[in-house]
Amino acid sequence: MNQLRTRFSARFAHVTLAIGAVSIGLVGAGCAPEVEVDSADESDEGLVAEAQQELSTCVTIQRGTFGTVEDTSLVPSITYPGWGGDQVKIYTGCCNEALVKFDLSSIPTNATVTSATLGLHSSDWVYNATVFARYSLSSWAESTASFASFNQQANSQTMGSMVASTAMAAHTMALTPAAVQGWISGSLPNHGMVLEAMISQAPDYSVWQQASFDSSDATTVADRPALTVCYTTSTLGTTAGNAATSCNAIKTDSASAASGVYWIDPDGTGSVAAFQAYCDMTTNGGGWTLIMKANGNNTTFTYSAAAWTDTATYNTGYPGFDTNEAKLMSFNTMPFSSMMVGMTDAGVTRYLNFSISAQTSARSLFAGGHIASGVNRTTWKALMTSGSLQPYCNLESINSSAGYSSVRIGISSNQENDCGSNDSFIGIGGTSGVCGNNPNISVGNVAGCGPDNGDRNTAAFGYVFVK
Repeated sequence: MNQLRTRFSARFAHVTLAIGAVSIGLVGAGCAPEVEVDSADESDEGLVAEAQQELSTCVTIQRGTFGTVEDTSLVPSITYPGWGGDQVKIYTGCCNEALVKFDLSSIPTNATVTSATLGLHSSDWVYNATVFARYSLSSWAESTASFASFNQQANSQTMGSMVASTAMAAHTMALTPAAVQGWISGSLPNHGMVLEAMISQAPDYSVWQQASFDSSDATTVADRPALTVCYTTSTLGTTAGNAATSCNAIKTDSASAASGVYWIDPDGTGSVAAFQAYCDMTTNGGGWTLIMKANGNNTTFTYSAAAWTDTATYNTGYPGFDTNEAKLMSFNTMPFSSMMVGMTDAGVTRYLNFSISAQTSARSLFAGGHIASGVNRTTWKALMTSGSLQPYCNLESINSSAGYSSVRIGISSNQENDCGSNDSFIGIGGTSGVCGNNPNISVGNVAGCGPDNGDRNTAAFGYVFVK
């Protein structure tokens, strides 16, 4: 199965920014993730254990490296002697300022920021300047912002400061995590930050505190402004002691949670101990808990098998998304109101999901009668590479038993315009033994006696998920 590994490389991400009459360069000590995909035969439990290493993450945002950055200088309509056309000065009050904004949408909204570091790279004009950052209170755009239009709309409290004392060098500023946290969670609009520098008071402007930094338009990408954000995300479901009530609870707690095996405990402090189950966090909205895996070439889960209605589990040591048959503890204990079926045919896994009335468990569902969900025959047929069914009856979804063809999850059809002698099915937990059908195929597509796309005795591998 594919294994995702994230490895972090410590490096400086340089950024360039124009501030007021000063050119500003941002440099961040980065730990941007480099993701490689390896083919590895490892358990999903191992993948989640490894994924937990990634729950503490650092990302560096820098134009030309990763993410989107805007920056510009705000220069009042005043000219001081000695300013060259390529210089940008940073002042407080009525004098020059700079704006810089980093797109943080790549960071999960539920992330907890542990540190944030602004990186700047100074150019040739640095006069031992103390540079402050304040978060902007007004929206702006790099191409249109001006000193007059922005009108110094910055928060009065600083979110960080640094001393720029060396020209042509990297400088870093530690930012208050709470401000960056607000940008990520959405509690604070991300209008970026305002950069200013202290200056000696008039009339003695001979002792300027000013700094020149590179902007995001700098030729050297490494000299452009950078923001490195380190954060953690939830560890819900990663241990038995921190088990989640469902995979959907994990998905809700952490939108970026990876698919894999987690610890689940539907009844919390009740009598059922926490157990492991695979969570699909991406397909059809994610948050799906695996309850069963069935091999169509085996008779373990034919329609009449006791496994559908008894409390015994089977192969619980294989809770992952693999081709080992299993009936997991989640089958007996997980409440749900939606079901998702996955069927692997000719090397491709296709999915179908539908809503159902609230159920206390899959076991109680299959111990009851027939339930229809309204999924049409075309959709059921699409689970197979080339599905084939008889034209009539089309009894579908749960406990569809009619004539000679029955299926626990799927559709059963007939060549006659009634449900008295069905001879075809597509789904999981099936049996059909007439018209040349193989009675030992329990998952897949079995069809005879005039199906619309030819006779079928095609076994598949099936997965059943709920949420």
